Amino acid sequence: MRKLFLGILIGVVLLFSGAIGYNYYKQDEFIFKSISLDREHQFSFASPFEEVFIPVNGGEVHGIYFKREAPKGVVLFLHGRGKNLSTWGKRSDFFLERGYNVLLIDYRGFGKSSPGFKESWLLEDSLAAYDYLAKEVSEEKITVYGNSLGTAMAAWVAAHRNPNKLILEAPYYSLVAAAAYTKPFLPFWVVRAILKYPLQTHKWIGKVKAPIYIFHGKHDKVVPFIQSKLLYEKASRDNPRVEFIPLENWGHAQIEKHDQYQARIAEIL
Repeated sequence: MRKLFLGILIGVVLLFSGAIGYNYYKQDEFIFKSISLDREHQFSFASPFEEVFIPVNGGEVHGIYFKREAPKGVVLFLHGRGKNLSTWGKRSDFFLERGYNVLLIDYRGFGKSSPGFKESWLLEDSLAAYDYLAKEVSEEKITVYGNSLGTAMAAWVAAHRNPNKLILEAPYYSLVAAAAYTKPFLPFWVVRAILKYPLQTHKWIGKVKAPIYIFHGKHDKVVPFIQSKLLYEKASRDNPRVEFIPLENWGHAQIEKHDQYQARIAEIL
């Protein structure tokens, strides 16, 4: 009986250790789901655009800049996980139709940007894109917009600069909290220990002085709705211009198609 118990215990330990190792070494793939592109890749969008390459320490960040006549301002769009600007560039139409120029970037590791992933690079790349815009327009004309994965970077940028407003779509309290939700078989302390990208949105959002607008679907199965609620509570302690817009009967994806979102974003912009 003792040998049987010991064998079971060893098996459980090995299985648990294997799960930890697998998730540690595969986390870049799980988190980012990015696709690289050749520099010669030709994009195809309905609206005119120009490609920009923004220098950063040890590399460069690729962006697509959509411009229209007599814009109200410019939106810096920091996208979520998955693929690259060949897909995310389509989000520009929504803002162009409402009178804004739009700059979208691929973080390092995505699309035509330099390869590799680091948390510091995600933040640096996003800030570099903001500073690129701030050289041609005043900060009061810049809206920082974060989608899902990009919400932490958006909060970081807004905390370190002075944009006109910050808009967050399905944000997470921290990537640790979001990852723990998707990996319920791993204890929270394990997730925190192995995650290379903690991306602690809650530490930055409280430092944002600009108006903040948070959209989140109540039925989100990727990032729990409660995480936006906690961020709202954190941000509104020191910033009276924070609004939380829960979206009824909606999940994580395609928030821009929700009627309530479209009505409120038209007023915000």
